[in-house]
Amino acid sequence: MRIFVTLAAALALLNGEADAAPEGTLVRVRALNYTDKHLVAFAFVDPDAGSGVSGPYVEPYSSSPSLCCYELPRQWRAGINVHLVHDWWTGSLDKRAHETALHELPAYPRGRPADLWAVFHADGSVEVVLSDAEPDDPQWPGKVKGWPAPSRDHQLKQWQLEHDRQSRAVARLQRGMNGLPPHELRELWDGLHQRRPAALKDYTGPDDPRFKEALQKDAAELLPQALERLEWLERHKP
Repeated sequence: MRIFVTLAAALALLNGEADAAPEGTLVRVRALNYTDKHLVAFAFVDPDAGSGVSGPYVEPYSSSPSLCCYELPRQWRAGINVHLVHDWWTGSLDKRAHETALHELPAYPRGRPADLWAVFHADGSVEVVLSDAEPDDPQWPGKVKGWPAPSRDHQLKQWQLEHDRQSRAVARLQRGMNGLPPHELRELWDGLHQRRPAALKDYTGPDDPRFKEALQKDAAELLPQALERLEWLERHKP
């Protein structure tokens, strides 16, 4: 499901962009996220024409796909500016806070337009890079060399979240094998009734012995796989 607004398109409409044949050179755009935050969306927007290109959600310590296209003048000159618009995940799409900054583009590498990169650093700074080289290339001009990679702290945090989820799943299945208490049977029944009512068509209610027996059978079948996953996580702690 698409969870971001096409920022460039929205800004283009606000600025009254008209269809026109490109007069410059079209370059591709990408984003690098060196932070532990979730980048909801980003966009490069021409501050004069209002046109631009937006990019999608970018995971922590990762990069966006290469996207088409942003128009740059064929010849570099001092004072070529671009708006970089972005926002971070705040826990709800109803509380989005777009940040906009004006960046002056550096001289074109090798004298010609190059791909446009939005680079989000762990210290909170944002860099706009022009480069046909990628971050692991010696010619990469960005201040951080190499592709984003998760820190050990981030890996431990993600591991702990997954370990906790899997531990809870194992505990639920073990309780299911031994027979859930009435209040948990009712909660499970109500949840299934909302999401998968067809699965309950053969039962009369949460107290139906056949329902309890089916849950115990399912738990017995699923528990070995859940335990195997938990053991794998414990062997592969970062």
